[in-house]
Amino acid sequence: LTAQQQLKVYRQSLLKAAFEGKLTSTTLSDQKEGELPEGWKFVKLSDLGTWKGGGTPSKQVGKYWENGTNLWVTSKDMKIGVINDSIDKITDEAIMNSSANRIKQGAILFVMRSGILRHTFPVAIAGKDLTVNQDLQTLYPNELATSEFIYWFIRAYNNEIRQKCSKDGTTVESIDSNSLKNYPFILPPLEVQSQIVEILESKLTVCDKIEETISQSLLQAETLKQSILKKAFEGKLV
Repeated sequence: LTAQQQLKVYRQSLLKAAFEGKLTSTTLSDQKEGELPEGWKFVKLSDLGTWKGGGTPSKQVGKYWENGTNLWVTSKDMKIGVINDSIDKITDEAIMNSSANRIKQGAILFVMRSGILRHTFPVAIAGKDLTVNQDLQTLYPNELATSEFIYWFIRAYNNEIRQKCSKDGTTVESIDSNSLKNYPFILPPLEVQSQIVEILESKLTVCDKIEETISQSLLQAETLKQSILKKAFEGKLV
C-alpha cells in the first residue's frame, strides 16, 4: 500500500473505532464484541431532529437570482465539511415564491441525488443560515446529538449508507429518503459525543498534515525527475 492508501485505511478504522466506543470507553474489558458501551443506544436518524428538503426558484425570473444574498446550496458546493458559501445565491422573494426553505446554521446537509453517489455520500454542516435545492435533504439536530457528532457518524458509515439506502440497489445515484431516516444511529451520552468529536478532529488533522507533506514530496520528486530527464536530453548529465 502507498502511504496515501495507508492513511485512507487508518482514517476509516479510526472512524469505525470511534463509533464502537473504542476511542473513549474505559470499560472495554466488559464490552462484548459488537455490543455498545454502557449508556449508549441505537436510535434512527429520523429521531435526531427536524428534516427539510429544498427547491429551485424559477430560473426564468431574474429577480429571484440577481443580487441574491441567501446561500443556495447544491451538490456542487458539497465538497467541504462546513458550508459558508455557495456558487449561486437567491433573494428573499425567491424563497417566498418557491419550495426552497430557510435552513438554520448547524443543520446537516446530505446529497440525495447526484452521479457522485456512485463513489461517496457527501455530507456537510451549514456554517450559516442557507437554502438548498431539491437534490439535498437537511437535518436540524434536536437535543439528542450535536451537529459535529452526526457529521462524523455519516462520514464513518458513508459506504454502508450508500449501499443500504440507495434507491434501486444497482447504480447508486440516489438515496431513498425513508431508508436514510430509518438508518440506525449510534447514540452515546452528549459528553461522550464531545470527547469523540475532539479526538477525531485532532487525529484527523494530523492525517491531513501528513497527507499534505506526502503530496508536496511527490510533487518535488516529480519536478526533480523532470529536470534530470531534461538535462539528460540536453547532454548535461554526461
